Amino acid sequence: MRGQPVAFLIVIDPCPLCGQRLADPVSSTPYAVIFGALRDQFGAAIDAELEQRYSPAVTADEYRCQECRLQFFSPMNPGGPDFYAALAASDRYYRGERWEYELALAAIPPGAARVLDVGCGRGDFLMRARERTTSVMGAETNPDAHPHLVDRGLAFHAGDLADLEGQFDLICAFQVFEHLADVATLLRPSLGRLAPGGTLFLSVPNRLRLSAHPRLEPLDCPPHHVSRWSPAQFEQLADRHGLVPHALHRQRRTPTSAAKVMFHRTIGRSRKVPGGPTWRGIVRRARWANAMAVELRRR
Repeated sequence: MRGQPVAFLIVIDPCPLCGQRLADPVSSTPYAVIFGALRDQFGAAIDAELEQRYSPAVTADEYRCQECRLQFFSPMNPGGPDFYAALAASDRYYRGERWEYELALAAIPPGAARVLDVGCGRGDFLMRARERTTSVMGAETNPDAHPHLVDRGLAFHAGDLADLEGQFDLICAFQVFEHLADVATLLRPSLGRLAPGGTLFLSVPNRLRLSAHPRLEPLDCPPHHVSRWSPAQFEQLADRHGLVPHALHRQRRTPTSAAKVMFHRTIGRSRKVPGGPTWRGIVRRARWANAMAVELRRR
């Protein structure tokens, strides 16, 4: 009837962490802007056909789950092998060292420990772990990484993680969960391979971080990242899968990094950028980590 309000139902994908479909809108970014930034900032070899394939809509729409508060994008479009091959063509994508490697190395139990790195890339962590134990293995589905693993003499599994045999004392997934449309597809088979008393080591970017330059971070957008995590989501993940957080780590900012955040954000505030942070907020958030990691064990 005329004059009556029309209700619109927005159907979104399930939350990657809890599966809930009730979520609140957070932000919207044009895919054309994301792909342009990937080319400009990382030299990604992304052509028009690849961009179209991974642009399910005009904009990448971000939501916050009403149940577990994870922020995620819908329509969900995690990158496939062709997308990561385009990123890998740039030397600026893969990093040989991560801040959390030392923490994970310290979690390797003494003796003949067995270590599995899920999403191992070119095997940088496994090369370090091999200095402490002889039994290391990677799991990597990106075929562009496989020649590097072969050249380094590293054993790896290229198929479904559920098909991997054996048990491991330490299973690592360095900044992998934010790439997944459903974290259970990786978490459940990982727990099935975890030895009694073993440790699961997970790291993700921290969505509460404050960058020095308040600009778009294209790697933190789909199709590269399809979810954004805060420390609270580690608690949710542990509760849902019968795990206990053994240790929570935050990447420390160097004094130089914190100073850059304060400087650039203060400049932005002095130029009356809408929503600019207060000085108290600048000082407090400048200390927040760029990334975080958790060690989980069974209850």
